Amino acid sequence: MVKKFTMLLLLCLAVIVGYFVFFRDSDELKIRRTLKKFCIDCSKKEQSSSAAAVIVKNQVLQNYFTDICRLTLHRSFMYGEYSNVRAANEIMRVNMLLKKSELSISDIDITLRLPEAEVVVTGRFRAELKSGEHVDEVREVILKMRRDGRKWKIHSADIHEILEKQ
Repeated sequence: MVKKFTMLLLLCLAVIVGYFVFFRDSDELKIRRTLKKFCIDCSKKEQSSSAAAVIVKNQVLQNYFTDICRLTLHRSFMYGEYSNVRAANEIMRVNMLLKKSELSISDIDITLRLPEAEVVVTGRFRAELKSGEHVDEVREVILKMRRDGRKWKIHSADIHEILEKQ
């Protein structure tokens, strides 16, 4: 009877440990998911949005950034420390100039140094301006992310032009 109880206890313990080892999301997977969701939330569909939808989207975008984050884009266009509210506002301001847009990432390289991570990605931004002009840009983005509880948030973003090979 004692052997059966011990074996049952060990089996239950093995199942619990196995669950956490195989089914628990790793930090790297959480970062990848966060960045994919960020791309979707930054993209703009062709349909016009109501004022309420814009406010909700702005609130969602704020949650991707730490309270104070550093953003660098073309050194003069956007450079410095921003609150998460202002960072989301800047994204929404750019979206106001666009008819539709799509942000995507590839070549994701993550280096974890808990509670922080450095993420290097290739980002592609495709958009149609309200004037009808099309934009298709590829950039290298170096992100510093911090874990805030269970979520990973962008602490700094440095966006570089990629030189084309001829």
